[in-house]
Amino acid sequence: MAVDSIRHSDWLITLIFLIYKIYYLAGTDSNGAPKTGDIFETPAAAAGCAVLMVCLSAIVRIGTDEIWDWHKNVWPTVIAVVLWLSSLVLMILLIADIDTAVEANKGIINVDLYKSFYLSWIGYPIVSLLSIITRFFMSCRNGESYKGETPQWLTFTKDLSYGFLDSWSKGVFALWTAYTAFNMHLLEAPAATSLN
Repeated sequence: MAVDSIRHSDWLITLIFLIYKIYYLAGTDSNGAPKTGDIFETPAAAAGCAVLMVCLSAIVRIGTDEIWDWHKNVWPTVIAVVLWLSSLVLMILLIADIDTAVEANKGIINVDLYKSFYLSWIGYPIVSLLSIITRFFMSCRNGESYKGETPQWLTFTKDLSYGFLDSWSKGVFALWTAYTAFNMHLLEAPAATSLN
């Protein structure tokens, strides 16, 4: 629980900066403002959406402890499922908007590496869902004897998965932009400069 609390705090802060940087790299208009796709008017709106997305996910993970005790009271479970699905929809909207902006401005530039940084975000709800489903079935199988313990293998799997996702979507992304600052190329990809 403590690790997931720290993890959500990290995402809450870093996603704001990542979103601005990703939109800036997608292109800027004549005033120098980052371009967005068809869903969000500004990167600030997308960043606000990301904050809401992380907060909803945190409520499910931290506030309801992944609803493992669903059989005790159905209403918190229903609310948690709605919040988790809402968080997922917000992420899909973010990814779709970013991808629209990138596709509209890429021209002939190869954007495969660039796209991998935000498309890898899809892995976060998959890992979350794995944990929720695992603990759900543990509570079904073990009934009243299950007290919400998270198995060590599940904790390890989550940490490893989230660590890989963070390393790629934040760490390698940072290296890509840093390499560009020194006129170098990462993984033979084009420089991390604005697409227009």
